[in-house]
Amino acid sequence: MIKRREIRGMNRKKTNPKEQGNREERKQAKKLSKWMFGDENMLKKQSDSGALEIIWSGDVVPMKQMPDEWNKRWPFLMEVKNGYKKHYPDFWRHTQLTTWVKKAHKESKTHNQNVLFVVTQFFRKTALVTTNYCTTALPFQVSFPVELDEQWKFMYVYRLKDMMNIDFREVFHFNTLINGSK
Repeated sequence: MIKRREIRGMNRKKTNPKEQGNREERKQAKKLSKWMFGDENMLKKQSDSGALEIIWSGDVVPMKQMPDEWNKRWPFLMEVKNGYKKHYPDFWRHTQLTTWVKKAHKESKTHNQNVLFVVTQFFRKTALVTTNYCTTALPFQVSFPVELDEQWKFMYVYRLKDMMNIDFREVFHFNTLINGSK
């Protein structure tokens, strides 16, 4: 007799992890673009997955001319990570997330992208955003220290859907972010 679990697994097509990651990057780019700019085509998955650093670094970057109010500045280093169910972070375990944050921080220096924005979609879990920007618009879920450039900095973890339910300019205090003033 075949067990129910065996039947479910028999017809399941194996997904290529690279394809799955690319699909997640495109999906998150579209959502973030709509949230930040009101245009789902402003941000795109970088075709080389962030390996090339032409204008900006990261997996998700602007692909159209920046609106004037942004002063030709893109302060975000956006990375998108998918899968990795064994690496789901909590207060005590965040080693993989720390590794991704350190890598993003290193890349962020190239083009002065000082706001790290690491989106993680773990298997069957709510998508998370880990950032070095502590917003007052919503409470963070977890905070943890990371050593960056020989200094300890805090990273803040938010649920992506909670963050995107609030206007982008409230979450990131747009004028301070772009112009350095309130």
